[in-house]
Amino acid sequence: MPILSALALTLLQPVDPYLLKIGTPGTIAIKPGYQNAKSGEVSTPDEIAQAADGVKYFLIGENHATPAHHQAQADMIRAFHRRGRHVIVGFEMFTRDNQRNINSLSLGRVSVDDFKVEANWEKQWGHNF
Repeated sequence: MPILSALALTLLQPVDPYLLKIGTPGTIAIKPGYQNAKSGEVSTPDEIAQAADGVKYFLIGENHATPAHHQAQADMIRAFHRRGRHVIVGFEMFTRDNQRNINSLSLGRVSVDDFKVEANWEKQWGHNF
């Protein structure tokens, strides 16, 4: 029962997402932009990509339909590409049978406009492309 009590107490206490316990002991106040979660120092996408040298997987998530999050993803993809990294972008919103359409877009065989139609973007996802 002590574990459940601790869990219940933890769940009752709201956590400010801008004051996360990450990296070094203590609390870091998150600032707008890119930030080193370990030191709290402001970083650039290129510095983040460099720090990830030797890391096999680098995952970036977003809050759907949030332009600033999509911009951050694009910034990181460009930074990894500049470092010569092979970048693969996953689209969790598509059903498996749509993979051939994704492949066609990735290989440059179809235009973005054709892809949106062939992949049935509006039904598969619906957010602004």
